[in-house]
Amino acid sequence: MKKAIILGIFIMAFVLGIIAWLFLEKPKVFFTTTSPTGVYTVELIGDKSRPSLPWMNHKVSFNLYKNDNVMVENGYVYSGDLFDSDFAELFPENKWVNQSVFRVGAGLDITDNNQYSMIISNKTNKVIKYLKVGAKENLFFIFEILPNSKIELLAPLQPYISAIGEFENGQIIKRNGINFIGKPESISLGKTCITIVEDSIKIENTSSAGYTGENNSNHENPDVPKIAQCQ
Repeated sequence: MKKAIILGIFIMAFVLGIIAWLFLEKPKVFFTTTSPTGVYTVELIGDKSRPSLPWMNHKVSFNLYKNDNVMVENGYVYSGDLFDSDFAELFPENKWVNQSVFRVGAGLDITDNNQYSMIISNKTNKVIKYLKVGAKENLFFIFEILPNSKIELLAPLQPYISAIGEFENGQIIKRNGINFIGKPESISLGKTCITIVEDSIKIENTSSAGYTGENNSNHENPDVPKIAQCQ
């Protein structure tokens, strides 16, 4: 009986130790990059490889520094389980698009007819600390978008676009994602319009209607109409 109690205590301590290691260990930095002017530094932290056990997830987050001061800590980037792709497989390349836009993805230097415009508009009176825009295997991190300003980027044409962000005061900008329907009428003229109003994000397209998946919306019943131009 005494041996069984000691064994039970040992097993419990081992299990609690594993739980503490999984949940309390500080994520490790596996990649660091600095913007061309040296103002912003991005750290990618966590595990870029899929886990070896089916009940575990792997997660990648980011830290953002401006002139060595912390702006964002542990911001969400990507997560998955044993059956999802590695972060390193999905996003093998990275580059700074300009002084305040960092991008990760695949084939980043390929320019072809699959590139089109993405217009990001801050329609608020607040600075957007960061906005993360996902276009399938491409992630754009846009830093410090000024009030009532617009940014135009080239992005790969994708059927699903999502965005989430945070204002300078720490207020979260709610995530939104839209599925766009069919082939656009004109790739060269088509634009995806991402507009931040108050604490929400509108995502629209000038070539295709889309749907959110809410209120029974789908590819046959879109709830995001095509628009004439980005506002």
